[in-house]
Amino acid sequence: MNNGTISARRITCSIHQQISDQLISSIRNMGISVPVFIESCRSVRQIQRPRPMGIPGSRLILDDSPGSRIFITAPDDCSERIMHLLVNTASLNLPGHGSIYEQDISIFDELPDTAAGLPDQQQADAAFLKDLSLITCIVSNPGAGEQIAEAALELGTCVPTITLGIGTGIRDKLGLLRITIPPEKELVHLLVPSHDSEGIVQLLIEHGRMNRPGGGFLYCTPVRSGIIDTRLRIGRQEHPASIEQIIAAIDEMKQGTSWRKRFVESNQSAAKMMRGNTEITVICREGYADRIVETAMQAGAGGATVSRVKRIRAAAAESAARERCIITVPGRTADRAVRAVLQAKRDYHEHVDTMELLETPLAYAYQS
Repeated sequence: MNNGTISARRITCSIHQQISDQLISSIRNMGISVPVFIESCRSVRQIQRPRPMGIPGSRLILDDSPGSRIFITAPDDCSERIMHLLVNTASLNLPGHGSIYEQDISIFDELPDTAAGLPDQQQADAAFLKDLSLITCIVSNPGAGEQIAEAALELGTCVPTITLGIGTGIRDKLGLLRITIPPEKELVHLLVPSHDSEGIVQLLIEHGRMNRPGGGFLYCTPVRSGIIDTRLRIGRQEHPASIEQIIAAIDEMKQGTSWRKRFVESNQSAAKMMRGNTEITVICREGYADRIVETAMQAGAGGATVSRVKRIRAAAAESAARERCIITVPGRTADRAVRAVLQAKRDYHEHVDTMELLETPLAYAYQS
């Protein structure tokens, strides 16, 4: 798909709330001239607690901790340099501090020259992994997000990150039936090894009951490189090195995650997947997301999920409040939907910060 696009990279960084303010302050002083946005999130881990009444052993419970997700749209030639700056600033090479990854995207506007304003800095200690994928699960059933997070932790894949959004589009077409589908959505984000991504997707569909009507939507997008937060469990450490540190060391020695492959490839899938979709992401000022979604739906999109974000270093005369609109469209209608959203971007150009396209090779939604 061309449509006059320009190649760029989207950097996403998920960090703990305690270091969020420090990282944002550093970003303001880094000289990054490209769009930077921040969204509230929570990270889910297992916490090890002693059994009650003096019973020997311990039990695992889920523990949520507040955090932030930072999005940076960067030119190809300085994306990795920005990644290293963020890793060094937030010590993301240490398990428990967060995760970071970059994805190849297409945009429609030239980005300002960023490399000249970036400070010189030594590279991070940790090496970036190359064989990764991002799984995004969008669910509305109460507790479904926690179920998916629990399944990911039991698999030992990564620390799940959960954000909130509002579903719009298809729900508005259902008339009275719309009251049975809550508009509030939970988005569960999982950074996983690409060689196991389809096997993990199949387990998440079953564990999260996504193979039932109204169960939600799931899709997988490629990741160019990144660092996974492997501190899945909080509890007493009994050895000089934690299991997370051992895994990170082996990943670096093996130059990837293929050594921990868990699933055997199969030609038959329990759930039928959709292939060749496109993710359209638009970030705009508050109040304009619904107009963009309506335009996309008229061109064949099924709906969208809208979340609240803030722009870092917004102009002094404007509000930093933004809406981040994610629209995933099938391959057969992708060109038409992209053209429609692009026209909406032009119509509201003063209110749209960015429009990005990302390949979505794997997706799932319940089909009767």
